[in-house]
Amino acid sequence: MKFQKISLALVSLFLFGSVSASAMTTFSLVGAADFDMYDQTVGAFESHFKLGYGGGALIEFRGASLGVEVGGIYLSRQSTLTVANVDTTTAIGVIHIPASLRLHLTPMFSVSAGGYYDTAVSNSSNIYSTNDNGIQGGLRISFAPSTSNGLFVAGEYHYGLKDYDSAGNKNKGVIALVGYSFGSK
Repeated sequence: MKFQKISLALVSLFLFGSVSASAMTTFSLVGAADFDMYDQTVGAFESHFKLGYGGGALIEFRGASLGVEVGGIYLSRQSTLTVANVDTTTAIGVIHIPASLRLHLTPMFSVSAGGYYDTAVSNSSNIYSTNDNGIQGGLRISFAPSTSNGLFVAGEYHYGLKDYDSAGNKNKGVIALVGYSFGSK
């Protein structure tokens, strides 16, 4: 419910505060590297997340310097579970749905803040929660700042608001994106 209120507030702020004659829509295709910072050891049980991967699309509705960005990214989160010195690799397929307010500081640099919702579409382990929501923030560097078309790299930090497991741990992680944006004014 909090995520929905945050999303509604972001969209409202954009619609009433930044729509201008220079409004544009930008569509981006992205590749993602996902690193969850979630490790735990409980007795003989250990869990360590590895580098995951994925891809998806983002769309930004942008005014002169402020935009609202939403999207969908498939992430394959990998982890190693160790119980009594026996390692088992698990994979959790997640649809990551970000909703952010993006502030374009310069044509090359922008920052974002908002929320996200994750839902598992495949889970080879019943140890982890099947959905999560939280807050996120990030930085993007665009390599074609004079046009709306071009390559970019971005890093986003995510902090889950829901317990990720029965021990009360929160999902924390970094997602690195490499993408290509194209759009129109």
